[in-house]
Amino acid sequence: MNYITWAPNPVIFKLGFLELRWYSLFFVGSFLIGYFIVKKIFIKEGKDAKALDDLLIYALLGAIIGARIVHCFFY
Repeated sequence: MNYITWAPNPVIFKLGFLELRWYSLFFVGSFLIGYFIVKKIFIKEGKDAKALDDLLIYALLGAIIGARIVHCFFY
């Protein structure tokens, strides 16, 4: 029986020691898409966009630090 082995390369491109990986592209992309969606909601509701910028920074830091902590505890 023939099996298909699917092992995609996790690296999009490599420039010297710098590597851009798929998961990092999707991670940043999801935050940017979420930012623009919530920004439209903030504008529609008449809220201050400065608060959204602060929220994005806190969400990014929380996600990165939280992911690292979970990785250290469980892996």
